Formats: sequence, C-alpha cells, structure tokens
Amino acid sequence: MLKKNTNRKFLRMTVTKSVLCVFVFLYIATNISIAQNASSFKVDYSKPKEYEIADITISGIKYLDINTIIMISGLNIGDKIQIPSDKVSDAIRKLWNQGLAENVRIEIAKIEGDKVFLNVEMTERPRLRRIIYSGIRNGEINTLNTEIGVSTGEIVTSYLQSRAKYRIKKHYVDKGFLNCEVNIRQVADTAQENSVFLHIDVAKNNKVKIYKINIVDNQEVSDYKVRSFMKETKEKGVFTPLKGLDDLILDVFSSTLRLNFSGLIDSTTNYARENFKLRLFKGSKLIRDNYEDDQAAIIEKYNSLGFRDAKIINDSVYASRDGHINIDLTIEEGSKYYFRNITWVGNTKYNSELLSSILKIEKGDIYNKERLETSLNFNPNDIDISSLYLDDGYLFFSANPASFSDAQSASTTS
Repeated sequence: MLKKNTNRKFLRMTVTKSVLCVFVFLYIATNISIAQNASSFKVDYSKPKEYEIADITISGIKYLDINTIIMISGLNIGDKIQIPSDKVSDAIRKLWNQGLAENVRIEIAKIEGDKVFLNVEMTERPRLRRIIYSGIRNGEINTLNTEIGVSTGEIVTSYLQSRAKYRIKKHYVDKGFLNCEVNIRQVADTAQENSVFLHIDVAKNNKVKIYKINIVDNQEVSDYKVRSFMKETKEKGVFTPLKGLDDLILDVFSSTLRLNFSGLIDSTTNYARENFKLRLFKGSKLIRDNYEDDQAAIIEKYNSLGFRDAKIINDSVYASRDGHINIDLTIEEGSKYYFRNITWVGNTKYNSELLSSILKIEKGDIYNKERLETSLNFNPNDIDISSLYLDDGYLFFSANPASFSDAQSASTTS
C-alpha cells in the first residue's frame, strides 16, 4: 500500500515537472519571438534609413475606398522612403485635409530587411442621414437646406457643421434677426451604421431694428439730409404726436408774434420729422451689405454737392433701448469746391468754345464729379464730348480731366 502511494506521488511529481518544462519552454520561445520582433521594429530616429514600401494596408474603415485612400496619401508600393522622414507626415496631412477621418496614423506593421510594411489606421467619419430642424416653420426648411448646401450622404465634419451654422445665422441676420442663435447636435442613427442625424435648433429671437441714426460733425449738410442719402438703412418708424407738442406750441406762438415765418416752418418741420417717421415700404433692419452701400452713397452725394474730400471717419453700431440698435456716423465734410477756369488741351478737331458748350459747366458752378464725368462720357440724356468724337470716327478718343485746386475752387483741364 505504501509502495503504491509512493508510485502515485512519484508519477504526479513527474507530470508536474513535465508540464512546468513545457510552460517554461513556451515562455522562453515566446519571449525570444517577441524580442526578435521588437529588434526588427526598432527605429533609430537619429539615423534615418531608407526602405522600400513592400505593402500598405488600411484599418479602421468600412465605407471608404482603400485604393482612393492610398492614392490620396501619396505613398505607393515600391517607393523608396526614409524612416523617419517628412514623407510620412505629409501623407498624414494629406489624408487629414480631406476630412474623411477623425484620426489618422501611419504605423510600421513590420520590417523585413530593407522592406517596410505600413498600415494606415483611420477612424472613419460618419455620413449624414438627415437634418432635423427645430424652432422654425416648415416653410423655412427648404430655404435653409438651399442656403447651407448640405446633401444626404455627405461626410459630417466639423467644417460642415461650422459652415451650416454660419450660413443659417447669416440668413436670419440679413432679415433683421441680429440676435439669432444656432445650435447643432450630432446624434447617431441606430438604424443605419456609420450615419448620423444633425439636429439644428434655431432661435431667431426678436428682430433688431435701428432706433436712431446719429450724424456727427456735419456742418454744411443737415442730419435729415444725410439720412435721406441712405436708401436701405433707415430708422425705426415712429408715431408719437404728443411728444414735444408743448414745445412746438410755444415755438409756433413765439414765432407768430415775431412774424418769424422761417422759424415757424423750421419748428414744425423738425417736430414732424422726429415724431412722424412712417416706414411703409422700407424696413429698419440693419443689413451689412446695404449699410456699406449706403455709406458709399453718402459720400457720393457729398461729392455731388461740391464736397470732394468728404469721408466717413468713423461708424459705430451699438445696442439701444428695447433690444434695438443705434448707429453713429462721424463725417468729415472738408471744404466745398467750385469749378474755376476750364481749359482744353490737345483738341485740334473741335475748338474749345464748342467743347465747353457741350460740357455745360460754367465758372463758379459747384464742383460735381458725377456731372463732369457724365458730360465727358456717355450722357444718357444729351450729347457728350466722347460721343462727339466717336461719331466722327475717333474710336480711340479719351478725355482725361486733371484738377488743380485752391482753398475754395477747382480748375479742370482736359
């Protein structure tokens, strides 16, 4: 019995030792293999070495075309490449710039002698399933889809979302909703893999109107006149018949007693302008492009009144009462110019008297650049200098005005 137990114990010890030997062997063999692989992957970054690309694999994608990705990277099987080198980083940058993936990494899969096997690992971006809007009417959806220009199936990138947000805000800002807010959420589509919904919430808020347009530093042209030069940018309509009525009554009574009829007219006109601003056909919203065009129109009108050097030196848009805005325009009018002596140089076909009669500008007339240019070239309502010469066969005729000014006048030579 004792011998039998001893044999069993000996057998158990022998099996255990054998199993241990097997595990030790496998452990040593595995570590040797790992060590060999590790040594083969070791790259000395201080000493670049040239390899031939033996293969390029792509991982992490399901829907993009593998050959297209390899083509975009600029890496090709058979190319000679130094590792490390800028060529790998350039390939990553090219793939990243396409916006096809959120993460791009190029790894060395293995190295065999002078051959390198590369793997491009990418996290594929989802594609758009549908846009879902909230905060707007159904009739506005088609308009917004056209504005943002996004189609079903497009790859959803941060740029695509930023572009959509910018265009939607611009659309409503141009309609007077200056405080419009747009929020975009990306929600995974559980019914279709690698697809997302874009939830776009639009809060238009109240329209922002122009409460007051203040004209600053103008001396020769009235505030009302300058504001009238602006065709699209207008103040909010006002109907306040009782505001300032007591002051108007006193002014009217005082002016009547003194027989100051011009003062009476001025008081009545100012009262009407301040309290009866009706906007039947023009809104009072601020549209940036129209605002810039109207500033140019102000200077153009000033020029036509003889203020050749007029310019807007400052414009300010700021919050006003009840969520509206005010505009301050500071104008430097400059001196008022007049035409002085007008002489003609280089005219041999027609004499100066005939040319001056067609020009129809006399000494002492207020300087008007538009009037001068129209009289010289293509007057739609009358004959002009250019037409006179062109009708007579002078196809290359040109009239070039040159001005010489003193403190109060302008002299033009052509």
